[in-house]
Amino acid sequence: MSADGNTVTLKKFQGQYAFPDYAHENWHRQNAQEAGVGVVLDLETTGLSSTNDKVIEIALRKFRFNRLNGDVVSIDPPYVALQDPGVPLSARIQAITGLTDELLRGNNIDWLRVET
Repeated sequence: MSADGNTVTLKKFQGQYAFPDYAHENWHRQNAQEAGVGVVLDLETTGLSSTNDKVIEIALRKFRFNRLNGDVVSIDPPYVALQDPGVPLSARIQAITGLTDELLRGNNIDWLRVET
């Protein structure tokens, strides 16, 4: 976050992150009120309609950040799951998502896990 609080600079996550030196277990215990929680969400669907199309893949990554300066102080393991929509995917959706009917067949997203 900028000094004036008007802008935030985002950086692409490359799979590894160097946490600030202060972000150790003691800091987490002693500063729980200073840690915010965020979630990065990637969702694939059978189309572009929020009323007619179905979710076929979800990827979530929960992280904690220092509310005072925006530093990311921890990142949880990802949750990635596929869902069989029960209908064939169009060629367009297969091209966009890289998913196939065979890959989705028999899979189910654990929605209780997604909620937590």
